[in-house]
Amino acid sequence: MDAVQEHVTAVVRRFDPTREKTPRYVEYEVPYVKGMKVLDAVRYIQRNLDGTLAYRWNCREGICGSCAMEVDGKPVLTCKTEVRGKMLIEPMLSFPCVKDLVADVREVREKLAKLSPWLAPRPEEDAKKEFWRIKEHELHEAEEARLCIECYICYDVCHVIRNHKELPFPGPVNIVHAVGLDRHPKDSMDRSLFMHKDIWNCNMNRCCSSSCPQGIRITENFITYAKERIVEENNIVNALIRRVRNKPGPLDSWGERK
Repeated sequence: MDAVQEHVTAVVRRFDPTREKTPRYVEYEVPYVKGMKVLDAVRYIQRNLDGTLAYRWNCREGICGSCAMEVDGKPVLTCKTEVRGKMLIEPMLSFPCVKDLVADVREVREKLAKLSPWLAPRPEEDAKKEFWRIKEHELHEAEEARLCIECYICYDVCHVIRNHKELPFPGPVNIVHAVGLDRHPKDSMDRSLFMHKDIWNCNMNRCCSSSCPQGIRITENFITYAKERIVEENNIVNALIRRVRNKPGPLDSWGERK
């Protein structure tokens, strides 16, 4: 952006599905300020040019994930994306539209609810331990999932979601949650069935990883893990080994099974 430019042009997708049949695109001129972000431009439009414009935002710090929209066809956090001379601003188009720039993300949260998205420790094991010993690699594996801010950008760019809505694919963000819990050393719930749901339709093109504003390696560290987990679950030899390993034995000095 040229620092001497006085205005930027924002072409905004406007659509109220309760009143309109098709979207329309409205062009707005917004005064340019050095360092201005796309969200700043949207807020200016709503406050000064058209108070009926609907959009979603919260923290303006790249933490809440609320302000995700598509800018020139690319889903981004608008609070972190600098304005351009002329830009097209739309909601995330893989989702139904509530109004204007507000995407209806209920389908993601409904899929997440089926996951049982909470830690499920073994009560009898917890009662015997004053503290848990966690290996460093286990901590890192579990913590990467905690970086997710649920902006749903990965869900928006996912080709399975975009092109095959009929498939019960949980979506990248929910696989991150499922694998994050599955990797947690205290979790006891079997989430392999959830991870199994048409995960093989993912062709591992890493679009979710490359678009994640938090830098989470979704394809490499989560989808790959889920696929390997499913293969392992269906291997007869591995199943027998797991049965032997999971047979209760005496506790060591750390309160863990020997």
